[in-house]
Amino acid sequence: MNPADRYFSTLIEHMSDVILIVDSAGVIRYTSPSAERSLGYRPEEGIGKNSLEFVHPDDVPLFLGAIKNRMLNPTVPAKRVEIRIRHKNGSWRYMDGISKCVTDSSGEISLIINAQDVTDRKLAEQKVIASEQSLQAILAASPIGIGRVKDRTVEWVNESFCRMSGYDLEELKGKSTRMFFRTDEEFRATGKMLYGQGQAEYKFVRKDGSILDVLTQTAPVDNGSFIFTLSDITERLRAEKALRESEERLRLKLDTILSPGSGISDEELINVIDAPAIQSCMDALYKLTNMGLSIVDRKGNIIVSTGWEDICAKYHRVHPETARNCIESNLCFAQNPPEGTYLAYKCKNNMWDVFTPLKIAGKHVGNVFFGQFFYDDEDVDYEIFARQAEEYGFDKEQYISAAKRVRRFSRDKVDRFMNFLSKFSALVSKLSYSNLQLARAITEQKRVTEALQANELKYRTLFDTAQDAIFILKDGKFADCNMVASRMFQCTKEQLAGRYPYDFSPPFQSDGRRSSEKAKERIRRALAGEDQLFEWRHCRYDQTPFDAEVSLNRVALGDEIVLQAIVRDITDRKQAEESLLISETRYRTLFDDSPVALWEEDFSAVREYFESIYLSGVSDIGKYFDEHPEAVSHAASLIKVIDVNKAAVALFGASNKQQLMDNLKATLGEETMGPLRRGFVSLFQGAKEFESEVVNFRLDGRKLHLFVKCAVIPSGGEMPMRMLVSFSDITERKETEQALRESEEKYRDIFERAVEGIFQSTPEGRFINVNPSFAHMFGYDSSEELVTSPVNNSDRLYANHRERLLFIETIKKSDTIASFEHQLVRKDGKPIWVSVKARTVRNPDGAVLYYEGICENITERKQAQEERAKLQSQLRQSQKMEAIGTLAGGIAHDFNNILTVLSGYGTLLQMKMDKTNPLRAYVDHILSASEKATNLTQSLLAFSRQRPISLSPVNLNDVVRGTEKLLKRLLTEDITLKTLLDAGEHTVMVDITQIDQILFNLATNARDAMPRGGTLTVQTGLINLDRESIQMHGISQHGRYALLSVSDTGVGMDEETKDKLFVPFFTTKEVGKGTGLGLSTVYGIVKQHNGHINVYSELGMGTTFHIYLPRVEAEFREENQGPKQIKRGKETLLVAEDNNDVRRLITEMLTGHGYTVVEASDGEDALQKFKKNNNIDLLILDSVMPRKNGRETYDEISKIEPGVRVIFTSGYTRDVVLDKGIEEKQFDFISKPLSRETLLEKVREVLDRPSPRTSAL
Repeated sequence: MNPADRYFSTLIEHMSDVILIVDSAGVIRYTSPSAERSLGYRPEEGIGKNSLEFVHPDDVPLFLGAIKNRMLNPTVPAKRVEIRIRHKNGSWRYMDGISKCVTDSSGEISLIINAQDVTDRKLAEQKVIASEQSLQAILAASPIGIGRVKDRTVEWVNESFCRMSGYDLEELKGKSTRMFFRTDEEFRATGKMLYGQGQAEYKFVRKDGSILDVLTQTAPVDNGSFIFTLSDITERLRAEKALRESEERLRLKLDTILSPGSGISDEELINVIDAPAIQSCMDALYKLTNMGLSIVDRKGNIIVSTGWEDICAKYHRVHPETARNCIESNLCFAQNPPEGTYLAYKCKNNMWDVFTPLKIAGKHVGNVFFGQFFYDDEDVDYEIFARQAEEYGFDKEQYISAAKRVRRFSRDKVDRFMNFLSKFSALVSKLSYSNLQLARAITEQKRVTEALQANELKYRTLFDTAQDAIFILKDGKFADCNMVASRMFQCTKEQLAGRYPYDFSPPFQSDGRRSSEKAKERIRRALAGEDQLFEWRHCRYDQTPFDAEVSLNRVALGDEIVLQAIVRDITDRKQAEESLLISETRYRTLFDDSPVALWEEDFSAVREYFESIYLSGVSDIGKYFDEHPEAVSHAASLIKVIDVNKAAVALFGASNKQQLMDNLKATLGEETMGPLRRGFVSLFQGAKEFESEVVNFRLDGRKLHLFVKCAVIPSGGEMPMRMLVSFSDITERKETEQALRESEEKYRDIFERAVEGIFQSTPEGRFINVNPSFAHMFGYDSSEELVTSPVNNSDRLYANHRERLLFIETIKKSDTIASFEHQLVRKDGKPIWVSVKARTVRNPDGAVLYYEGICENITERKQAQEERAKLQSQLRQSQKMEAIGTLAGGIAHDFNNILTVLSGYGTLLQMKMDKTNPLRAYVDHILSASEKATNLTQSLLAFSRQRPISLSPVNLNDVVRGTEKLLKRLLTEDITLKTLLDAGEHTVMVDITQIDQILFNLATNARDAMPRGGTLTVQTGLINLDRESIQMHGISQHGRYALLSVSDTGVGMDEETKDKLFVPFFTTKEVGKGTGLGLSTVYGIVKQHNGHINVYSELGMGTTFHIYLPRVEAEFREENQGPKQIKRGKETLLVAEDNNDVRRLITEMLTGHGYTVVEASDGEDALQKFKKNNNIDLLILDSVMPRKNGRETYDEISKIEPGVRVIFTSGYTRDVVLDKGIEEKQFDFISKPLSRETLLEKVREVLDRPSPRTSAL
């Protein structure tokens, strides 16, 4: 072996890369020793096999594409390809390879494949991903809140925490956890428990202000941070769905690897004998002997032949049935008689065949055949051939003719001929074998020569295409390297040459030893023949460190001993391992310390069981389980629990993990099988997760109600199928639900018998459920009529659709309505006022399911409120009118004093003037104006209901009849007066003159409201008003009333005008055409008679006044009195009046009629003058005076002279007079302005009475 070949062998022997050489058909022609180390196959187990047998089925297209591309484009730089190769133990190894195309001296193209085992790196990456996914799955799937805090400030939280708190993640990051506590004291106390004992239960404040009862547990991690969990212990939340990608893995069962055979195969027979030369010899022999013969291989293939009979060539070998007979006869060729002997047999077509074996190198490879003849001593039965002709459809005559032409030989000749053929066969065998050995020798020599030439190429190809850096070290220094080494160390070969390995290393290795010392030790041991494989910390040319795996071996290069170093950059693998370690630590911490019960399952056996069921033709696994219920429990028994956490141990009542894992069957029962079956069906159909409520058992036998969530953990490569299972204890909830069901059954009749209407309706407006009270409230016969009706309740109950929209808008804002009052419509069309209290019911995802609430009928309350508002309006109107009346009364006092003087002196002047006096007309005008002013003052007093009235029982119909003629005179000719008088008794206590005033005023207003004519109707009637009716008519006292109605067909009035109708001085007439006191006078008169007045009017529809006067049962009589003659007097009268003009006028009137008058300017003056005069017969006292009012003066004088006569006067309203202590029934009273006749008549009336002083005596 030359030096290059030895060096190549040494390199190949110690390389960690797998080297394969495959031909253009993909057949493996060479494998390096590293293939056995990486894949487990010895060279002889791989060479000669098609490389596709070892490639993962999913990677075959990629592998074939790479080979094809390399063959078609040998000069294009190759790309690395990563595929899975089957290990001898049945596992799959990830190989990262690159190929190069080479051509040998014969022009045959082969591929040299350099592949590196990257399985560890791939699995590490997959584990990191799986671990991270597991961690994320736990965080996402956990039904409890999980987060991390530092210094009681939120760093991060999971989604469950966000849902529980009502905040989103961005609102929480960096915020103090103080926001979750009600008071500072709770914040401090809870923190002390959490960071001292590791857990605490407390009141948790959500964003919306609602309170949750929670359990928080904490565990320290790093840098002062804590991991915490938050569990809602008010109602257990379901775990969030965690998505996992499943990994489908099918294990291929390996075929038994058969060792390749050796020697000469049957197919090689034609190649190892000289067929043309033998054919020539056999043709010559046939001509010599007239005996046909052939050479046939063991499969019946004819190699050479000559002299075949026509019956065989034209008939037997042509027809399918007879040809089958020939083939069956040829089976005799498979016999292996001894060399130099022969066998004879009669074929099924009734002719003789004889053969002798042909053996090469001792192996039976074929036969020399002589046949298709008859012996000359046998009688040939041609009837047999005739039957064969008929059976197979041959031409009988020609077929028998061919049979008769078959050659005949003696048995001796046949024997001699076969002995010759036996020797001929042996000669052919020896010549063929010699030729074969010669050809092999020549081929081997050529192969060796070509191999020697190719080794150099192979070495350089492998050296240059290796994926690892390869160094040759001489004297401990780098002597040579490949291009990968230059790229790895980021420098040129020249910059590496002559340098020590520790020149490209940091001063110290990871174990603390100096790199130079440790490198020298490794070199020394390698030179001693001890192969080295170790990890090393290297540096690139720019001193950037990286991790490497080094294989250092001693090799002989000719007579020189050198070291070969193969260096692999494992930085990515180390980082993956570190990430895996961190991830595994985090995952294990969360898994073990999670308050949620968790366990991890190996589901591989269950999946393989499912695959076997599927491959057996089952597509409906649910149906299969129904037909084979035992399959569910069998599948459950195949589940292998890998690990359980502390919470699971506690949940199932075990003392430790192992006890629980050893007794898993004890946690299952018949009630568990149903949910398990559903879970198996879901997973069989490709689901990645499953959740259900199940019944399990603690190890002590107690029943557990659990909410179970199973999620497939994504994994790569051939990692087993794993599942993460979480258990939430819902036993308490289930017991509560049972209690609730019992409670619901118990209190269902409350719903049915509730007085208020109770309902549930969809957001679209359809009723889901209503109680009988609700149905009856809206006039329906039953609850079902509302629930089953296809009509939307917004179209059915809402008269105004905007009310429905307002209801929806209001409840959407806060999910509740405390009181929503609106008007709806009953089935019969009648309106109904209701008050609704309602709330929104949502599903766990937040979607609105329905609204439910209580509906109360408040129609009566609303009517009462409307009546109350109406009464309050009437009260305000009454108070306003009362205030105006008070003002009017005050004004009337001053007017009365003035009018008393004006009319009094005018009357005196008129009495003293002759009727022919030309100045008398002026006096008459003065008195007329005074009378009008007096009437105006009396109207003000009438409005204020304080004008003295004289009541007497009269028939209201008589009053109307008495004014009828006068009313007609008030109206224009185009206005018709109609009187409609009721025939009943209409006795009322009234002042007739004031009732006349009412009719005159109303008739005047009606006339002005009908400028184009119309009808004025005066109508009487009787009416009994109950309590409900008086509210409707705005009347304060119920009872029997006489009704006086005055209606016109005039222009009517609007609401604004009606509101001001009875206000004094308010008028709609032109200036100068009305005082504005007409209707206010009517209002005052009605109220003074304890009556009520209502007005009904619309623009263009006329006006009606209704006046209600209380009825009485008293009898009445008509009095016709003529004018009275007032007697003169001579008595002494004391007149006390603070108004000088009025006092002088009264004095003038009295003295002019014979009386003596003593004047006093006020009450005190009157008292002093009474004391000085003992003959005072009558006191005339003004009610309101300075120093002493009229009553006080009278009281003082009464002490002096009890029973003294007195007449009080006043221009003030009646209320003011009464306030001064002067009661109407106790004293005589004259209101101002005073008329002469009234004064003299009242004075005479009082003086003519028996004296109280006389009676007292």
